[in-house]
Amino acid sequence: MAPAPQSIRDAQTLALFSNAGKAEADYFQHNYGDFFPRNFWNWQIPQVEEGAFILSPDASTAQAVERLRPAPPVPFWQAFQAVLRGAWQVGFPLEECVRLISSAAVADRLYGATDVEPDLSSFPVWPYQRAVMLLGVEPWRARLCVCGNRFVADKPARRFCSDRCASNSRKHSRRTWWGERGREWRRNRSTGKHGTKKGKSSRRKKG
Repeated sequence: MAPAPQSIRDAQTLALFSNAGKAEADYFQHNYGDFFPRNFWNWQIPQVEEGAFILSPDASTAQAVERLRPAPPVPFWQAFQAVLRGAWQVGFPLEECVRLISSAAVADRLYGATDVEPDLSSFPVWPYQRAVMLLGVEPWRARLCVCGNRFVADKPARRFCSDRCASNSRKHSRRTWWGERGREWRRNRSTGKHGTKKGKSSRRKKG
């Protein structure tokens, strides 16, 4: 069964977020405001040590939390993005999917002053959760282009995030081939192994 078009679009939006730097993240926040829970961009998260976030797998135990050092807190979205990029790299294994799907939503319930829904069926499902779920079920879609961008493939054969990257890759392959085998190709051509020179010579003799 093919995934719903909305799920594909959500996954593509998640890829856009995963590639965002600080400036792009500001644009993302103001143009995709409903993609994450309402307080996603406001939270700060402590670090176990410089560059190691509580959200990371290494800080998932009580012992790790006890090793907290006075490193400055960082925006939650950066910690989330770091885990997302790691999951993208290794194909969205189950543990990472659960961590990503639950982390922002649970924090929103506990600390975000979200309105209390009357029952579980009323709890919101956020677009980022659908995106992570899709990539967990179909990890082949989570690709890393030669340009360094993460993207969502529409078919297994897709290797590049854009036509431009595909064209640049072909040009690079041709340059690489020419650099490695161009001299041999010219030598074979001059001795007639490719048929071009030899054919011309034969036609001249017949004339």
